[in-house]
Amino acid sequence: MAQQTPESSLYRDFAETFYHSSLASGVRFIYQIGAGGPCFTFYDPASLGDHVAVLQFRADGLGFRTGSLTELGGPPRHLVFGEPLPADLAQAVSATLEAPGFTTLPSSLSLAPDNPVFTPTTSSNSSEMGSQADDGIPRVRFPPKPEGWKGDPGNPNFRALGTLSPPVMRKIEPAGPHFLAFARRKRHGRTFSEDERIQAQNKVKKIEDDESTEISEPEDPLMLSRDAKDWKGQDHYAVLGLSKYRWKATPEQIKNAHRKKVLRHHPDKKAAKGQSDDDSFFKCIQRANEILEDPVKRRQFDSVDEAADVDPPSKKEVQKRGFYKMWNPVFESEARFSNKQPVPMLGDENSTKEEVDEFYNFWYNFDSWRTFEYLDEDVPDDNEGRDHKRHIEKKNANARRKKKTEDTARLRQVVDQALEQDERIKRFRQESKANKNKKKNEREAAAKREAEEKQKAKEEADRQQKESEEAAKAERAESKKAKEAAKNAVKKNKRVLKGSVKDVNYFASGGEASAAQVDGVLTDVELIIGKVDPDELAALASKLNLAGKDAEKVKGAYEDEVKRLVSDGKIKGEELKVIKY
Repeated sequence: MAQQTPESSLYRDFAETFYHSSLASGVRFIYQIGAGGPCFTFYDPASLGDHVAVLQFRADGLGFRTGSLTELGGPPRHLVFGEPLPADLAQAVSATLEAPGFTTLPSSLSLAPDNPVFTPTTSSNSSEMGSQADDGIPRVRFPPKPEGWKGDPGNPNFRALGTLSPPVMRKIEPAGPHFLAFARRKRHGRTFSEDERIQAQNKVKKIEDDESTEISEPEDPLMLSRDAKDWKGQDHYAVLGLSKYRWKATPEQIKNAHRKKVLRHHPDKKAAKGQSDDDSFFKCIQRANEILEDPVKRRQFDSVDEAADVDPPSKKEVQKRGFYKMWNPVFESEARFSNKQPVPMLGDENSTKEEVDEFYNFWYNFDSWRTFEYLDEDVPDDNEGRDHKRHIEKKNANARRKKKTEDTARLRQVVDQALEQDERIKRFRQESKANKNKKKNEREAAAKREAEEKQKAKEEADRQQKESEEAAKAERAESKKAKEAAKNAVKKNKRVLKGSVKDVNYFASGGEASAAQVDGVLTDVELIIGKVDPDELAALASKLNLAGKDAEKVKGAYEDEVKRLVSDGKIKGEELKVIKY
């Protein structure tokens, strides 16, 4: 931030003075920044050009030009800080700025006789503005130059605050959409409006072409006449025109195919063309989109999509076209059901034995996510036939397990067929046959050891299982005894509580207790029994046994227990009828 100097403070006060005064007097000024510094031009709107005073703020003082606009010219006359304003300039400024109310200055200006800033002679408020010189000419004096201030060489009263930076050559390359639009207009000789119109027409044509694009495959007339209620039997990919993509179709392709089908088969659009308003196939389209748009439902449909399956080739086809060319599509199709990814591929004749073994081991232990709930029988949603609903759910579960088993057997048969036709397996077998006798004994010995270890492990597991079962049986017996004992103890303690109040005549004083008294005491006792746990019940029974038939001690024991239950929040005092504390 620039340092605040005395002269800059003076300039600010000077500007504020003229601005606020001009609002009331009608005199106006224009503030400009030129090469020489800030500049104020004061004028009277009623007689513009007749009385003009230009005040230029410089580092060394104020510069003035006075007169009419046409008379102004040449360099301004400068004033030096600390020197009085020349008489002719002061008179010109006073005449220019003379107007009613213009003499009102803010209190921030010093009007002391030893430092007058501006004192017009013709002001009606001259008595308030301070004294004037003997010759009647106003004086403006400025503070002295700051200590250590130096001017530029050749002009001691002026100092440049900075210099312009040297010019820099920069390479500018045109780029961006606006430059491309300019180049397009330049090339074709178009105006702005012509180019915008042509671009808008091209955009509309592109959208129309995209919407009117033909479906990628022909539509089967039988498919168009399908009953929407038989949606489980329809080929959802064929309905949307995605038969060649099927499970490989991306969500974006499904979305675009659905939009195109809707634009073609919407009932309103068909009705507008005078066609049949049957919306059966439109419902098929909506159902297909609902299934394929939902990842879970699409996975269920892909699980039973037989149209995506590739049948295993026969031996004649393999001999004619080659083993790898015919079997690779089969395993690529089956690989989509694998939980483990990536799936090892079939390879070629240069595959090693380890790679081939890994391939067949993977497929013989194939972990399939394939489910068959898409083929489930619909379960009724009503709540009345719950038994029938359970029967349907059980039937569906059994059907899924059966289909899963059949699919596993089918895949294993496919792998067996490929293994049988694989020439690499035959080659590997021939290579291993050479050292078969050498390794036969080792394998037999290893198998025998493995069998013995398995038998031993099985016996050990059976023994541990038997021991654990016996231990668990004994533990259950002990637990049962403990529970019976605790149950009997609770029953006994309840009898003690009920017998204790009976022995003291149900707290009746004199004579037999009334039926109401007996009923109230027994009700309180039952309430207390219901609020205490077995340990607390045993403790209370022990106190009552010690109290014997002493009515006061028995009642005191009950009152202590009631007090504890009330403090624990387990019972409320108003719930008790007789036993209170």
